[in-house]
Amino acid sequence: MQARGLVSRLETQVPFIITVNNQQICTYRCDHRFRWHGPEVIDPRGIPIVEEVKGMETPEWKLKCKLVEAIYGFKISVIRKISGKEWQYHQPLAAQLIGRKSSFAEQIRVRYADCIAA
Repeated sequence: MQARGLVSRLETQVPFIITVNNQQICTYRCDHRFRWHGPEVIDPRGIPIVEEVKGMETPEWKLKCKLVEAIYGFKISVIRKISGKEWQYHQPLAAQLIGRKSSFAEQIRVRYADCIAA
């Protein structure tokens, strides 16, 4: 996807410091951070995406996720494991996928359809 220009600035395990009243509380590390340059994107800089893949959502992760979203002002895209081989993709920029259940492979095909079709 980087070679085709659909993704740029791909990073993994990016730390986000959670600070309240000038005191560092903890650090959240996202699975992926990148800029998406798909055909629907007008901005030449791309759309910043912070993505997380979760097999099990712990109370600690949920709290950190809410804190990061509140402090940094963005929504985290989440790929959740529902059961067995079913995954659910929650991505704020792709509202048509929210709430939809399917296999992980199908979610990736839908999310990156223009990459795979080429």
